[in-house]
Amino acid sequence: MERWGRLSVGLLVVVSVSCSGGGATVTPDSGVDAPGVAETSVAPDVPDSPDVVPDVPLAPDVWDVGAEAEADSECPPGKGCFLDPCDSNDDCLSGWCVGQMGEDVCTQQCQTECPQGWSCEQVPGTAPDVVWICVSQHANLCLPCGAAADCKGAAGVDDACLSYGEEGSFCGGQCSDDEDCPWGFNCTQATTVDGAKLLQCVAVAGVCPCTKKAVELGLATPCRRESEFGTCVGKRVCTAEGLSDCSAPVATEESCNDFDDDCDGQVDEDTCDDGNECTDDSCLGAGGCQHVPLNAIECKDGDPCTAADHCEEGVCVGDAVQCDDANPCTQDLCTPTGGCDYVPQFGPCDDSDPCTAGDLCKEGKCGGTPVSCDCKTDKDCAALEDGDLCNGTLICDTTKLPYLCAVDPGTVVACPAAPEGPAATCLAPACNPASGACSLVPANEGKPCSDGNACTLGDSCALGTCTGGSDANCNDGNPCTDDSCDVAAGCVHQDNTATCADNDVCTLGDACSLGVCKPGKGMLPCDDGNPCTDDSCDPVAGCIHKNNSAACDDGNACTGADVCKGGSCVSSTLTQCDDQNPCTKDTCSPASGCLFTMADAPCDDGNICTQGDHCQLGQCIGSSTLVCNDGNSCTDDSCQPKVGCTFINNTLACDDANACTTGDKCSKGWCGGSPLSCDDSNPCTDDSCAPASGCLHTPNQKGCDDGDLCTLGDFCDKGSCQSGTTPLACNDGNACTDDSCGPKTGCSYKPNTLPCNDGSVCTDKDVCTDGACKPGPSVSCDDGKVCTDDSCDPVTGCKHPNNTAPCPDQDACTINEVCKDGTCTKASLDCNDSNACTTDGCNPATGCTHVNVADDTSCAANKWCKAGVCVDKPQQPVTIDTLNFNGMTGWPLKFDGTPYCKPTTDQEQMDALCKLAGYTKAQSWTTASKSINNCYCWGSCSNFQWQSNCCSGWQTQIMVTSVTCI
Repeated sequence: MERWGRLSVGLLVVVSVSCSGGGATVTPDSGVDAPGVAETSVAPDVPDSPDVVPDVPLAPDVWDVGAEAEADSECPPGKGCFLDPCDSNDDCLSGWCVGQMGEDVCTQQCQTECPQGWSCEQVPGTAPDVVWICVSQHANLCLPCGAAADCKGAAGVDDACLSYGEEGSFCGGQCSDDEDCPWGFNCTQATTVDGAKLLQCVAVAGVCPCTKKAVELGLATPCRRESEFGTCVGKRVCTAEGLSDCSAPVATEESCNDFDDDCDGQVDEDTCDDGNECTDDSCLGAGGCQHVPLNAIECKDGDPCTAADHCEEGVCVGDAVQCDDANPCTQDLCTPTGGCDYVPQFGPCDDSDPCTAGDLCKEGKCGGTPVSCDCKTDKDCAALEDGDLCNGTLICDTTKLPYLCAVDPGTVVACPAAPEGPAATCLAPACNPASGACSLVPANEGKPCSDGNACTLGDSCALGTCTGGSDANCNDGNPCTDDSCDVAAGCVHQDNTATCADNDVCTLGDACSLGVCKPGKGMLPCDDGNPCTDDSCDPVAGCIHKNNSAACDDGNACTGADVCKGGSCVSSTLTQCDDQNPCTKDTCSPASGCLFTMADAPCDDGNICTQGDHCQLGQCIGSSTLVCNDGNSCTDDSCQPKVGCTFINNTLACDDANACTTGDKCSKGWCGGSPLSCDDSNPCTDDSCAPASGCLHTPNQKGCDDGDLCTLGDFCDKGSCQSGTTPLACNDGNACTDDSCGPKTGCSYKPNTLPCNDGSVCTDKDVCTDGACKPGPSVSCDDGKVCTDDSCDPVTGCKHPNNTAPCPDQDACTINEVCKDGTCTKASLDCNDSNACTTDGCNPATGCTHVNVADDTSCAANKWCKAGVCVDKPQQPVTIDTLNFNGMTGWPLKFDGTPYCKPTTDQEQMDALCKLAGYTKAQSWTTASKSINNCYCWGSCSNFQWQSNCCSGWQTQIMVTSVTCI
């Protein structure tokens, strides 16, 4: 059976041909560094083919598979026989190295049939021949893969990438039953990495071993590791020892370290929350967590005794709750339960009643003993008014004790001054005590004033009126103003338009304007009609006529240079009548001037280009033209009237009779051309030119360029360029590029995605990206110690020097946590609030605690605790019998009916008694009328003491019989 095919030069790199057994992918050896699963390659080492290979029948010398199979069976293994391993076509007897189950093996030529699992396919041979060879239908079977594209198969079949579970994923092969699969494989319903269900050849062992080719290409299969925190994806790479362990890390809890710890595709998400609403938490990646203190943000500090809680430098603080009930007789407190507590107090206060004294708090209320006041309200002061309505009204002054009646400054009558006007200076305000009404009375009698009339002088006051004096003089002596006087403005000088004299005889029609005499527009006529005098006018003398020496005209056309002299026009020269025309006779007439009459005589017309010149009708005319011809085609010949014949170079086309020039044209009077280009664009000929015959092209043996960038040492032979035998070396020394060569493009370095080494021990799993080795994830150098600075040196690896950084231990009961010599040092928090009414402690979670002790616990002398505050103990009132106290027989409340110099009030006297008894002050007392001798008296205004007989002689005084002290 004959087979036919069509190939093209573009298909020599990747050629797909179809037949009953499938298709084949054919590529020549290229030396490309393959990054992944390679396509099955079968092609001889041949030079470039022509653009189109004609259809040809099956070559007569093609092997018959039946006959040659026996020959192959006699081929010693390892000698390039069918299925022997190979690296290139040169390793095989057939000249063809192809892919089979992930390895490169030698194949055999065929006519129609091949062994099971192989198909007979047409491939390009040495042009224009074609060859039929056996191509494997399972070229990539069991090679590691990550996607279907990695398993692009031979024979036109794209094999699927199958999932082998935890072992990874490997290329399958199409099948309909087990007979379609090689030994060790079953045709089963398999799952692809895309989730599809297909009949594929699957390894019975459940795993695919690494072939030599897979190791050389560094092929890999994706893999994954799962943990409670997520699933991480990695790969298993084929090595000489087999598939490597899965490179995927174990997913851990996400932390702030610029790394995707849980492998969810996000980095450092949901980390760094310190539970403090007064810090802005963020992750700086490798820099760790950052907690920036916030300010002026609303927060809750959990303290019921604060309000308006807000953030200050990262701490939630609040303003103390104000529990002020505006009652001076209670102690205002805030308890930890959040409610205000108002505890009754005992002590002095102010009941806001000006007519009480000794105000004291009792049961939370303020009250005092009534005292005598002069007034309480303004009405109480009416009886003290003096009847003068001008000096103000009395009001009750409550600014100090005792209250007194005082004049209200706002009621004192302030009479307004006289209204502005001429009489204001002559009047003064006055108040009537009986009515309180204001009036104006005469004042400043005879003194200067202003009556408001600017036309009077010497005004003065008389009986409350300003009287005017003499009239003002308003004459300004200017004839151009009308003078008058205005009562308000005074003298007025109004401009007029009357006639006037400006003292200049040369002007006529002078008149007033804007208060000034302006010259008239008319001028005195001074022209005497003589051109030999200069006429002018003097403001005082009038017209003046001064002789000049100006040019003039004496009326004779035959004289010239006429000039004024002594007031007359005289001439000094005669007119010259020469018209410079040899063909006229020149004369002069006094009346009309020069006359020019035509003449008949020889002459010269001034034109070198004419001959035989003579006069005709007053003009000089030539009779013939001068001939100018130099016989040179590169000059333009002409005649110029002033210079004669001229020969000007031109740039016209011409012929220089030289075959080695082109574009001949005139230049500088000579004919010449540009050198003729004999370049035939053929590097294999030496180009020259002969003036008689033209261009010559002699073959040479120089080096040349055959247009194929992949060959070196190209050379010329018989006028054409022959390809060199040395291939171009396309190795850039970069492991991250696949190197190849294209005839039109030359070397190309295609970036791959192979594993690589970036030279730093601080990164792991480096991979090629965009033609460069991209560092993989950073190696973790975290030693878990806050007191070391963890870093990585690209050469030596992890370093952990000690630091002096803060090392918060999350224990609120310690402070000043700082690293020293690699260890965290700290001090205990001082929680002593110096309050005897609280029990101080510390909670590691929240810090200092201050628990109130039981109320009524003693905290100081005469003090006890109330809601955690040390307050004065309320003293129990004690009543003292002053008639039997310290030998007294009484206590005078007042002496002879009036208070002594000191103290000034009953309360102060009673307080003094209670202090003698060891108490603070008097709460109340009782009195009676008694006659006594011995008592406490004021020996002086500064000495209060017990004295005998100090009250003798006083009869029936008001004495204190008992006093209640606190």
